[in-house]
Amino acid sequence: MTKTRRRWSRSRPKKPRRLRGVAVLPSLFTLGNAICGFAAIYYTAMPEGDFHKRLFISAFIRSPLALAGYLLLIAILADAIDGRLARLSKSASNFGAQLDSLADVVSFGVAPAFLLIKLLTPTQAASLAVAPIVGKGIWLIAAIYLCCTALRLARFNVESTTDISSHQTFRGLPSPAAAGTIASLVVLHQEFLREATGLGDWLTSSTVAWAAHVLLRALPAIALILALAMVSRIPYIHLLNQYVAGRRSFKHLVRLTIFFILCLVHLQIALVCLFCAFGLSGPIKAMQQRWRAARAKTAMPSSAAQSPTASSTSSDEPLSG
Repeated sequence: MTKTRRRWSRSRPKKPRRLRGVAVLPSLFTLGNAICGFAAIYYTAMPEGDFHKRLFISAFIRSPLALAGYLLLIAILADAIDGRLARLSKSASNFGAQLDSLADVVSFGVAPAFLLIKLLTPTQAASLAVAPIVGKGIWLIAAIYLCCTALRLARFNVESTTDISSHQTFRGLPSPAAAGTIASLVVLHQEFLREATGLGDWLTSSTVAWAAHVLLRALPAIALILALAMVSRIPYIHLLNQYVAGRRSFKHLVRLTIFFILCLVHLQIALVCLFCAFGLSGPIKAMQQRWRAARAKTAMPSSAAQSPTASSTSSDEPLSG
């Protein structure tokens, strides 16, 4: 009888764990991240005529695609704040990590992929004959980008912990940086189109329109490179933890202040430069490390060859005393 009870107790399914409590303020910022991503999808799908009729913000932001790009940038800011708040309040948990990844899939995976399809599909086809082929290619690139974002976030959840020491560097391009690159490029493209239509000088307007055209043509290749960089093992630094977090010198604060003021001179170009520089920093640093390692390996045989010579010369010397 006792053996039967033991077997039944072993085979009895365990009760699911209940969530005891959550950190409210970090979770609100995480949900704000998801809402910004959802709003970016909504405004990406909105026709431009309805955008100018319904929204007062159209007086400052001239297209729904530009507004979607700015919303993705706000989502990046919210994603940076929620993790910082969780660590400062010592309330980092597995629930927050899972919620953050779900919000990131929406804001940094689905929203940029849909933004790519909406921006590129009607313009990349040179003729009606190749329009279906180009549309399928753009859809394929967007799908690859979305899948790589999901894989990047799942790998991060498995390999990372809530300890701050595990968040000093990243393996692979972070998904907010990839989404920020696409969002900043879209915002810059829409700004180029606005300036091209508003400028009176023909030469200047044609130059700006040409820059917008080149940017649009390069965007599919950039998105594919970003997708592959996310699932790579290229090391990237954590900008906030490396340059902003903790106590710094007064000179460091002055440099950051001057840097941010200079970025406000032309915000759209500054955002593109910042995200592209961060995206290139990982491969450049990895190549530097490989070059140094190869240089160290080539220097080792030469030093090993010199050591027997040095020992033989020392043995030939007469003993003193």
